[in-house]
Amino acid sequence: MLKEVLSKLKELGILIRSFGVDEEELLENDKECVVYTYGSIERSNRFRLDIRIIAKTLDRCLEIKENMEDLLVGIGDEVKVKKCTKITFEGGSSATEKETETVHLLFTISFVGHR
Repeated sequence: MLKEVLSKLKELGILIRSFGVDEEELLENDKECVVYTYGSIERSNRFRLDIRIIAKTLDRCLEIKENMEDLLVGIGDEVKVKKCTKITFEGGSSATEKETETVHLLFTISFVGHR
C-alpha cells in the first residue's frame, strides 16, 4: 500500500522526500516540498505517514494538503488506494521558519487496510 500512496503523492508535482530535505534542494524546488516519515503498527494492516508540508505561505500549505486529500480519499464507495478501507487525516500544527522563509504544516495520515 505504501508504494501506491507514494506514487499518488507524486501526482502533486512537487518534491516528495522521506525524513528531510536540505535547504539547497528546497530552494531548487521553489520552497515547496512534502516530507514524510513512515510508521507501521507491528502485526497489523495499519500504517501512518507523519507529514510536513513546506511552502512559502500557510495558504499554499493548506492547498497542497487539500490536493493530497483529493488524491487519497474517495467519496462513498470510491476507492483511491487499493486494499485500503480507511484513511484519516489527523492533528495538525504549523510553524514559520525564518531562515528559509517557509511555513511548515504538520499532520498525520493514517491508513487501515484489509488483510
